[in-house]
Amino acid sequence: MRYLALIPLFLLLVTVPSLATEDGGDDAYISTTPYPGIYQADRLYQYDDREQLWYGAKRPKLWTSIPCDKARTTLRERGSWTGNLSDTGRCLGNAEAPTWASGNYLNYLAEKNDRD
Repeated sequence: MRYLALIPLFLLLVTVPSLATEDGGDDAYISTTPYPGIYQADRLYQYDDREQLWYGAKRPKLWTSIPCDKARTTLRERGSWTGNLSDTGRCLGNAEAPTWASGNYLNYLAEKNDRD
């Protein structure tokens, strides 16, 4: 019974550091910083849940040129966006939406994982 009281403390200790990085901590993603790595910085990538890997989108190829303003703005500011895009990059509905990311963001994640 005594150990049950430690569970909230443990959860707090685990959650607080991750919240700090998402809200602008030292390891926060800064979209204007170029992160070197294997991904092409301005390329658009889509996450495949089944394969659990990122692959380069064939169309649209560059995230900076997609006409879906919501996706482009979120990708620019946060590096990733969840939603559906047409082959031309127009916004579609959100049903069963995949996650998209810029190559720069994926390079940031890879660099961050190497440090952790």
